[in-house]
Amino acid sequence: MTQISIITPIYNCSGNISNLVLALQSQDIDRTTEIIIVDNNSTDSSFEIAQTFAHIPNITVVNQSQIQSVAATRNKGIKLANGEILAFIDGDCIPELDWLSQGIQCMQDNKVERVGGRINIRPLSAKGSIYSIIEALFCYDQESAVNGVGACITPNLFVKRDVFDMVGAFNETFPEASVEDMEFGMRATRLGITLAYADKAIVWHPPRQTFKEMWHKSKRNGKGTFILCQQNPKWAGKYGWKHPLRCIKIMISLRKPNWKLLSFPYQQLSLITRIKIYLMTLVVINLGEAYGYLRSWIEHFSR
Repeated sequence: MTQISIITPIYNCSGNISNLVLALQSQDIDRTTEIIIVDNNSTDSSFEIAQTFAHIPNITVVNQSQIQSVAATRNKGIKLANGEILAFIDGDCIPELDWLSQGIQCMQDNKVERVGGRINIRPLSAKGSIYSIIEALFCYDQESAVNGVGACITPNLFVKRDVFDMVGAFNETFPEASVEDMEFGMRATRLGITLAYADKAIVWHPPRQTFKEMWHKSKRNGKGTFILCQQNPKWAGKYGWKHPLRCIKIMISLRKPNWKLLSFPYQQLSLITRIKIYLMTLVVINLGEAYGYLRSWIEHFSR
């Protein structure tokens, strides 16, 4: 019987797929595993490259073409999975070779039903793009997500199979990769599904290098946050009166950087660079998310 199913949604990540499959097949774990790769209408050669591995007995490659949604893409992988534990990793990531064993060990040691592992950014350096550093500090803080809101970021997530029977699937009303993973996590926490953070279960994620890339990500997250709030009457308020207040809160919130998420000592950053990080975070994350939220709110109430 398959014990672990690794579910990997892919979209336009052709340059990473071969290395990802090699890393997944090289995991230092003695449990039976299967790898399910689900493409979501990639416009590059991602699906074709993934198909070259489909002849391997424990690898399944399929396309989810009905809807452009990472939530729907993960859900298709879940339907195909045979494992007792489902491990999620994105197609543009690379796991450490002990990723699976560390994640499963954390699940066993803490006697929990979900585990969120550490997400590191690379390549990353003190002299590199300030936007890459901002993303590392503020966008993939898995420990804060787990301990703060009881949710996990899905590039590094372990879930027992029967959790989806109790909680349901990922919410496909989120049109883009935004906060659909956080919505699932908070829904599970409300139902009492236990969770732990695994600092040693490490996945490496590529950085965003430019203002445009970070702005698009933040705007997308703002749209997702609006959907999340709109679906929760307490968060939206009667007739949606809380939406403008939440938009303002997003814009002025001060975010605390988690310096330990950097792959180098933060002291290597000059004082001027650190000041730039704080200032640009207000612009590229706060304003970007507020803009995405406000735009979604206006579009919703102008229908």
